[in-house]
Amino acid sequence: AAALLGEPSPGFWARRLRRAAGLEEGPAPPPEPEFGSLAHRLALLGLRVPPGREAAAYPAVLAAGGLLGLAGALALGLPLLPALGGAGVGVLAARAFVNSRVAALRRRLERELPAALHRIAALMALSASPVELLRAASSTLLMADPDSPLGRELSEAAQRVASEGPAAWERLMERARLISPSLELLYYQLFRFSQAGGAQFAEALRASAAAQARLLDARERARGKGDAAISSLRIIALVMVGLLTFLVVDPVYSPVVRSLPGQILVAAAFLAMAAGYWLISGMVEDVL
Repeated sequence: AAALLGEPSPGFWARRLRRAAGLEEGPAPPPEPEFGSLAHRLALLGLRVPPGREAAAYPAVLAAGGLLGLAGALALGLPLLPALGGAGVGVLAARAFVNSRVAALRRRLERELPAALHRIAALMALSASPVELLRAASSTLLMADPDSPLGRELSEAAQRVASEGPAAWERLMERARLISPSLELLYYQLFRFSQAGGAQFAEALRASAAAQARLLDARERARGKGDAAISSLRIIALVMVGLLTFLVVDPVYSPVVRSLPGQILVAAAFLAMAAGYWLISGMVEDVL
């Protein structure tokens, strides 16, 4: 009768009560996107889109950057063609901002690796279980920083090894290859430790931690020099925008800038500036 009247069945209310009491699990959360994928980059911006919709959301983000660049150029009083060049700069800036979130997350994770390696190496004398080692290292990192990317990564790795067994190590190493070679090496060492054990693996992890610390120190110094070069490019870009604003406002040079050849030249200068910034910043990221 309840079904004929459109009312919920008794089983419906029983399931609701069991779920409220914690006796029945709710719907499974959506799987985490692959590191560095388009869905992952959008998630780092706070944009959770349904699976399969990433290809539509990403152009929308780029278009928003282009509209901001266009609005800024028009607010400076630039003519239409230079303003379209400003829109192109906005698109490239939005693209660089989206990609920079992944690079920043990778840098945070790599900074935490030496301490995690030392922690795991110290605990190898007390536990022969790689799962327990991963859990101990992840809990230490998450206690110090609840948003620790390495803490979440190691916690997820421990869960996968505990549920899937030795077969999970290969998939973990494949995933770590996209994140950091040092993380891949850690998973490989733990995999070998799970097979053979022995104090030599603790010594290898300590040596790896020391080498990783030296590598990160050298990379930070190189990154400082690269950031200085990119900051110089930003200063040059700001000077150029200020100069163009002056030329547009000045009654003597304004007719030249607003002419068709002048507009084409200014738009080309905008695009060349954006392309040069994108090229040099990409070269810096590839080296580091």
